[in-house]
Amino acid sequence: MVTEDKMVCFPEDEITKPREIIMDIMQHVIDRGLTDYSGGNMALRVGQRIYSTQTHSADIYRWKLRPDNIIVTDINKNILEGRVEKLSRELDLHIGILQRFPEINCTLHGNTFYSPLLVAAGVIPVGSTEVSDYYKINQIPVVPEGVEPLSDEENNLIFSYMAELKKKGEALVVIMPVHGIIVAAPNHDEAFALLEAVENNSKFVLFRELLKTSVVVSKVFSRLGEQPAQSAVVQAGQPIVKNPVSDVKTMQLQQSQTLASVSQPETVHILDASVKILTAEDIIDIVKNAPVKIIKINHPCKVTDFAETKAAELGIKIESNG
Repeated sequence: MVTEDKMVCFPEDEITKPREIIMDIMQHVIDRGLTDYSGGNMALRVGQRIYSTQTHSADIYRWKLRPDNIIVTDINKNILEGRVEKLSRELDLHIGILQRFPEINCTLHGNTFYSPLLVAAGVIPVGSTEVSDYYKINQIPVVPEGVEPLSDEENNLIFSYMAELKKKGEALVVIMPVHGIIVAAPNHDEAFALLEAVENNSKFVLFRELLKTSVVVSKVFSRLGEQPAQSAVVQAGQPIVKNPVSDVKTMQLQQSQTLASVSQPETVHILDASVKILTAEDIIDIVKNAPVKIIKINHPCKVTDFAETKAAELGIKIESNG
């Protein structure tokens, strides 16, 4: 028999203990380095009740949670069990996601390390591992820098990003710069796996970029090692010993000057006149075909906020003369 209180995100034969589940998941999150002792939180929908971690679960309780550290509200954030002053400051984000996506029953946020670092380094976070393919992690949306953390603006951006991801059938995950990751999934197991999959993917991409750089550096110095340690040039009867370190610096300076002297033309894409509304998906389609730095619009065309955000993420300038 199915009752109204049945936990919608668990099979029928599983014991329904939402508080213990949150305590267990958050212990795994801290053990796996997917958050730290300054933040992170989780919300779990069970029927008409929302269970969530209380404020200061990280810095005061150090993730050694007890059942009474879990607050229970309804979907409108009305307190059912617990005290209002214990509500997490990020509960509005979790509740907002659960309100907008009925199929989502678990939201999980961690103050991760590698994903914000990847974004800070200017690397676009794209799915690059087998696990990311499995969870349908493609290009992860990133909240633009300058948006105030925990603000209504940031929350609304995350809601809109997740709505676009849902339309494309991709995992609901957003990176918040210098903050962490927020994920949403049908159940707690998938939410935890998704959080770790995103962080491991970011770690993979970051180290791949670092290895590319180290390989280039190794090749340069291996070639330098093939040169004589010192050479003598006779000038006016006196040998002049050349300093290999100075030679390297001189060569690096010459290379940088040569690169600087080569002008890199900016690739310009002229938007087709049939496009009357430029969307974020249009931006993605344009850059798939060729690297683009400027999109020129020579006809009347509306540019959506999402398109402007996506263009900014990709370093693309939109010039409208229409």
